[in-house]
Amino acid sequence: MHQVDSAFTELFDPDHDGRRGEGEEATPALSLRGLRLPGTRTGPPGLSVDVAAGDALVLCGGHAAGKTLTLLALAGRARGFCGEAEVLGQGLRSRPGRVRALVALAEHPVIAPLDEDLSVERNLAAALTLRRIPPWPVVGRAAVRDALAEINAALGYAREFTRRVLGLPHTPLPELDGASLVEDLPPLARVLLGIEAARAARAPILAVDDLDVLRERPDRMAAWAYLLLRGRQSPADTPIITAQDDTELLALCAGVPPESRRRVHLLRLEDPAAGDVLAAETNEGKKS
Repeated sequence: MHQVDSAFTELFDPDHDGRRGEGEEATPALSLRGLRLPGTRTGPPGLSVDVAAGDALVLCGGHAAGKTLTLLALAGRARGFCGEAEVLGQGLRSRPGRVRALVALAEHPVIAPLDEDLSVERNLAAALTLRRIPPWPVVGRAAVRDALAEINAALGYAREFTRRVLGLPHTPLPELDGASLVEDLPPLARVLLGIEAARAARAPILAVDDLDVLRERPDRMAAWAYLLLRGRQSPADTPIITAQDDTELLALCAGVPPESRRRVHLLRLEDPAAGDVLAAETNEGKKS
């Protein structure tokens, strides 16, 4: 890891964190109190955390720990949980429909799949069309190309971030080609397309399941950086991310200046109490 040089710090905007203005009372993006789901390995006392807008919540656990089910519950797409949870002040138990409108799911093979037989541009066009209010007018090619240009600009920003800050001279962050078929995309490009197709909904919460689908360490590091870096070109949404392995996440948080990344709340499903300690260490640095 490398420190950010003076020229590169101009790319960052420390005030870009999605929070409200000074003097206004901010509603947490996510508020959990003793949340547990049947069939998961989340032990007592359950998951409890307040996540401010612009922060990130990471759910970490081993195979079959219940990461996906917990993510879907927080997205308003799974029921039968114990405890309480709110998404931007909306009760998960009392207003699940409203919560679903507030949370956009990145590609999920069952609930939010990309169409492998279509191109990158056509998948983006579908995402942009669904964002519109009925009667859902057709999205023009110019709008799709503008969206793709914005995505590639953000990828370029993240590419420079990983090169300068993470010391990866050959960063794997690709530029998306609109004509490419989804089935032909390398794993990292597909994950990033799934994230950006979800962001087309302009929802304040972004749910990203299973970063471990990326088998190569540089790909995982680049994906974490893309989701957690903070600056003028980074969105103000609040991501919820699941992963089995937090090695790259902890390395990123240890090596990147706090003002250049999101604040991270790390919860371990098998041991919620340990998650609170790790969250403090991840955000504030370990105390000697």
